[in-house]
Amino acid sequence: EATLGCPTLDPLVHKVFCDVDRFNVAMTTDVAGVEFCAVLKNVVALGVGFAAGQDLGSNTRAAVIRRGLRETMAFAKKFGENVSDDTFLESAGIADLMTTCFSGRGQRVAAAFVRGGGVRSWPELEREVLGGHQIPDWHNVQMVYKFLAAKNATQDFPLFATVYEIGFMRAPPSQIVEVLKR
Repeated sequence: EATLGCPTLDPLVHKVFCDVDRFNVAMTTDVAGVEFCAVLKNVVALGVGFAAGQDLGSNTRAAVIRRGLRETMAFAKKFGENVSDDTFLESAGIADLMTTCFSGRGQRVAAAFVRGGGVRSWPELEREVLGGHQIPDWHNVQMVYKFLAAKNATQDFPLFATVYEIGFMRAPPSQIVEVLKR
């Protein structure tokens, strides 16, 4: 299934994109919400990968996802316009977040980052773990942190900030658990 963010609910657009056999496509005018979910899921996925790299269990990974969804919603509401809560319950929201966090390439690369002691570069890990495939995840972490820093809002998004600090400032991976306690 998928969520199509489109500024209009034009019946022709719906017919072309949503009338598909054996595949559910939901349509929403919440383009900003869909886009925020698409970017921020990658930040959360690296957080889950940092937990996986420490061999932390599914409860910890689920807690990272829960906190990540909460911060994604807060981020979208704070920096977006007319973002709908419903978007976070669509495929673009929770479904894509869960899929990315449990089986996405970013969480695999983040787990390898932790297991390797956090010394290898992200491009090097992409080559090693993904056979050279490039992913947006770690770039999105940098972009989100830079944006939050420019808005003086890193303290409002502790999980997002912690993922950046682990991935780029050599913070210990154990910080992913510490941020869940706040």
